[in-house]
Amino acid sequence: MRPNTDAEYAVLGILRQASRHGYAIARQFQPGAPLGHVWRLRRNEVYAILAKLESRGWVDKAGPAEGPRRRAAYRLTPQGEVAFQEWLRRPVQGLRDMRLGLLGRLYFAGALSSDEGERLLRAQADALARRVTVWRTAQEQARDPFARSVYGFRAAMTEAALRWLQSLEEEVRCAQL
Repeated sequence: MRPNTDAEYAVLGILRQASRHGYAIARQFQPGAPLGHVWRLRRNEVYAILAKLESRGWVDKAGPAEGPRRRAAYRLTPQGEVAFQEWLRRPVQGLRDMRLGLLGRLYFAGALSSDEGERLLRAQADALARRVTVWRTAQEQARDPFARSVYGFRAAMTEAALRWLQSLEEEVRCAQL
């Protein structure tokens, strides 16, 4: 079974808010919906995710299928809650994961206390700062001009993401005053 994706954790986060059927979950990922700015999931993708999460024991059916379309509502299990909370508090490690992983975490960060939310942002900033160091060191040690350019690009993009995250941290601090 493939590793869990950020979209799967987003489905857990939606179910953490309330039990829902797959169609209602899929609407959360449509253009114009808040999570639609991060992910675009079709109904068939949502149902595939629900099946995987159910096989893991992270969600279960809240009862028998009801209504004319026989839609089953899903709910988060205690194991799913633990998995979601672990994901929510775990910083993303690279730029590739920023768009989905970090933005998804920020959407659900309201589930955290303000102190925990600040810790999440600080842990993420620390992870990015470590990544910048890795890229700059690799850039300095690279013998090949193209490799130096690649590492320089990665470092510059990570530094930009770090600046954005630091400005977000400042906004959060100011909002709490």
